[in-house]
Amino acid sequence: MREDFEKMQQNQLLTKIWIEEQLRHVGNNPAYARSEAALDSTSAFHTNADILANLQILQTTLSGLRRMADTLQSSINTVKVNITDLTNITRLMLQYEQEALVTKTFLMSSLQMLSDEKTDQLQLIGYINPSSNQDPVEKLPRDCYDVQQNVRNKSGVYRIQMNYAPRPVFVYCDMETDGGGWTVFQRRRDGSIDFLREWQDYKHGFGNVGSEFWLGNENLYLLTHQDLYELRIDLRDFEEGRAFAKYGGFAVGSEREKYMLKLLGPLTGGDAGDGMTYHASMPFSTIDVDNDRWEGGHCAKDHTGGWWYNQCDASNLNGKYLNGMNPHEYQGVYWHEWQGPSYSLMFTQMMIRPMGHAFLATPKINVSITGEDVRNEIEHEGAQIWG
Repeated sequence: MREDFEKMQQNQLLTKIWIEEQLRHVGNNPAYARSEAALDSTSAFHTNADILANLQILQTTLSGLRRMADTLQSSINTVKVNITDLTNITRLMLQYEQEALVTKTFLMSSLQMLSDEKTDQLQLIGYINPSSNQDPVEKLPRDCYDVQQNVRNKSGVYRIQMNYAPRPVFVYCDMETDGGGWTVFQRRRDGSIDFLREWQDYKHGFGNVGSEFWLGNENLYLLTHQDLYELRIDLRDFEEGRAFAKYGGFAVGSEREKYMLKLLGPLTGGDAGDGMTYHASMPFSTIDVDNDRWEGGHCAKDHTGGWWYNQCDASNLNGKYLNGMNPHEYQGVYWHEWQGPSYSLMFTQMMIRPMGHAFLATPKINVSITGEDVRNEIEHEGAQIWG
C-alpha cells in the first residue's frame, strides 16, 4: 500500500511538470499571441461601440434636460409675473379696503351720531323753551324730501333750513325724477356760469339755482350730516342721449377735512357706468387749493374746475363747458364711462335724497313761505342760493 501511494504521488508530480511545459510552449507560440491580440482588439472594438452608444444616450439625455431646464425657467418667469400681479392686486385691495367708507360700522356710527344729535337738539329746545303751553315755532323743511312730505309735489325752487345752518338757503327740488324729493346741488346746462373758481366760491356756492349753480361745499357738509343720503347723477349729451348713475350713500366732510368725499356708497342703479368710486375719500381741490394726489401737477388747473380729484379723475362735472366732441381729453364736462373724456356733456345734475325715502315716516313740517310760493317768486333768473 505504501508503495502504491508513493507511485501515485510521483505520477501527479510528473503530470504537473508536463502541464507547466505545455503552458510555456503555448506562451512562446506566435500564433497564439496573434489570436490573443485579435481577441483583445475585438473586445476593445465592442467596448468603444458601447462607449459611443452610452455617449449618444448621455447627449440625448442632456438635450432633454436642457429643454426641461428652459421650460422650468419659463415657468419660473411666469410665476414671478403672476406673483408680481398678485402683489399689485393685493396692494390695490388693501388700498380699496382702507379707503372704502361704506361699511356696516361706519353706517351704524353715522346713525348713532344722528341719533345723538337729535337728542341734543331736543334737550336744547327743552332748555330754551321749557313751557309746552307756548305755540310751536314754525320751521322750514330741512331738505326737498321734507318739502315733498308737505304735499309740495311740483319741481322748483324752495327755501330750506338745514340743521345748524346759520340761515335758510334756496334750493332747487326735483319732484319728478324717480319718485321725487331730490335736493339738487349741482347743475350744468348752457355754460352761462364759470365753474373755474377758487376755494371760497366753492365753499359758499355760486350761480343761480334756477339755472347753473353749485350749492356750496359747506351746505353739502351740513346737508349730508343731518341724515343718510343717496346720490343720483343725471347726464345728457348733445345728441339727446341720456344716462344716469345712482349711489347708495353720499356725504361730504367738513372744511377741516377739506370737504372730502367722505362717504360714497356702491353703485346701485343707472346706465352711465361708475364715474365716482375713483374719487371716494378724496379731498376737494380748486384752482387755488391743490389737494389732489398728482405729484408735480395740479388737476383743478389742468382740468378746469373744482372737484374731488384723485390722479386726476374718472369724471369732472365742473369742468369747462364745451360743445360735445373736442380734440383734447379731460378738458370739458365729462363722465369717462359714458361718452368718454373727449366729449363735453350738454347737461349734468347732481342731487341727493334720504336713503329709504319710500319707507320713512316723518312728521309734517309747516312749509310757510311768504307769498303764494317762493318758487313762483325766484325760479326765474336772479335767484341766489342764500335766502
